[in-house]
Amino acid sequence: MPPSPARPSVGRTSFLPANGIQGNSAITGEGYVPAKPGTLDLASPILIEGDYFPAMGTPLLRGRLLTPADNAKGQLVVLVNHSLAEHFWPGENPIGKRMRLGTPEMQTPWAVVVGEVADVKEGSPDASPRMQYYGAVEQVENLFGSLGNPATDLNGNGGYIVLRTSLPPELMENQIRATVRSLDPQLRSPSLQTMEHAISDSEAPRRFNTVLISSFAAAALLLAILGIYSVIAFTVAMRVHEMAIRMALGRSAPRSPASFLSPASNSPPPAASSDSPALSLPRVCSNLSSSASVRSTRWCWLLQRSSCSCWRWLRRFCPPVAPPPSIP
Repeated sequence: MPPSPARPSVGRTSFLPANGIQGNSAITGEGYVPAKPGTLDLASPILIEGDYFPAMGTPLLRGRLLTPADNAKGQLVVLVNHSLAEHFWPGENPIGKRMRLGTPEMQTPWAVVVGEVADVKEGSPDASPRMQYYGAVEQVENLFGSLGNPATDLNGNGGYIVLRTSLPPELMENQIRATVRSLDPQLRSPSLQTMEHAISDSEAPRRFNTVLISSFAAAALLLAILGIYSVIAFTVAMRVHEMAIRMALGRSAPRSPASFLSPASNSPPPAASSDSPALSLPRVCSNLSSSASVRSTRWCWLLQRSSCSCWRWLRRFCPPVAPPPSIP
């Protein structure tokens, strides 16, 4: 499919971004001395053809892109990404440098670096950029030298076609399928996908983990709220009679859960004067109420703060209990 106003850029490649980790191959940079002898420098080989970089929107940082003149009869040339250039020639211009496949001991042909492009993530967006180099499809056998394998290298039976269009993808789908059928009716219908969908599919495991963890967190929060509500409701129900006796003896009605849970409520009510004939009744009631609530004093302090923060929320679902009738 040649470029057109609706298809400004068309290319072919052996690798798509966000499609998983690409295979590695050992490479050797001219003039580079590894920090540790015997260390292998691995990079991802990517074979391209046509206007791959304009179609993918990958910016060119230095030099030039591959052209049709970079064929099997021309000089071996490659493009490198920024990470590879900084690894072998830090702080230098990589244009004109040479690199080759394999270890320094292998006698593979040298290829000249003619351009530097931006880094492209191969898998997860959180992963650090990997070293990558791009070679022309027509030079693949010459580039690999003795390491090449025509049966597994990029050919007409594999790879991806990338296309940038100004039209909606739905309109281009029928045109692409018709073009494939015009070439060979026996060809299988191609699988079409936008880059947005490809990136979304690569993020599916991350989204699943996020939803799963969020669901467990929401369930834990709900159980915590129900637990606090149950404990507070149980504590209030256990002390209703005690509060009724205290209110009958002159205490004001409780206005917050702290009144039920605070140990301060365990203190006896004000004693009557010594001249009062009912002096014994407040003392007896005070002893009864104090002995009934002293068992919960130790853990009431732990519930006091949490109950105050949940008080407004609980009032929506728990209407206030009417105060007991006063004792004449």
